[in-house]
Amino acid sequence: MSEYLLFISILIIAFLYASIGHGGASGYIALFTLFNFEASQIRSTALILNIIVSIIAFSQFNKYYPLNRKLFLPLICSSIPFAFIGGTISINSHYYNYIIALVLLLAIFNLLIKKPSEEIEIVTGSLLSIIILGASIGFLSGLIGIGGGVLLTPIMLYLRWASMKQAATISALFIFVNSIAGLSGTFFTHVYLSNDVYICVILVIIGAIAGSYFGSVKWNIRLMKYILVFVLAIAVIKLVTT
Repeated sequence: MSEYLLFISILIIAFLYASIGHGGASGYIALFTLFNFEASQIRSTALILNIIVSIIAFSQFNKYYPLNRKLFLPLICSSIPFAFIGGTISINSHYYNYIIALVLLLAIFNLLIKKPSEEIEIVTGSLLSIIILGASIGFLSGLIGIGGGVLLTPIMLYLRWASMKQAATISALFIFVNSIAGLSGTFFTHVYLSNDVYICVILVIIGAIAGSYFGSVKWNIRLMKYILVFVLAIAVIKLVTT
């Protein structure tokens, strides 16, 4: 019975996260922790699922909201080496978790008080600020085993570097590349995958295809905002309880 609950939850997480251009690593990590997966399995398994969901989400969002390369390229070029470095470090990330949880709570507050719109005035960030942001998110995401979307998306929205659906396109590809870098870093430590990884892969593919379709084509910005708040809240709960 518990296995069925796990699989249904994975399908739902992939659907919700893909609908906003995310991969779902923070949700998978929370779920795997709740179901008492081996600690050595959690980060790598979550990153593999993250890679699959994020590339599916990107392919869908990019059709309607093309990638802003001027913003994406410096973000990812600065993020990759630091995600790799973070992935090589095996530490108790307890204090890091609380810091990131606080950042996400501030992001949730900002999203709840700000009226969502696709017609916002987009601001171009300086190259230095984009590089610093990419490097910071890369390191933290590699360290705790996420793709970085839960950090990148609300920051881009707060800084007005992108609209909600433009941010989904950027975040999805950022998460995909970043997760590969983070997963590569874990190969320098002992890596184990869950025995259920193949079933999980099938489920997240189904969830990602459906979620990214609804997010990019069917759902309005207000609904996407509340889904993002829900996703961030899951991440906060995971960070402060593990």
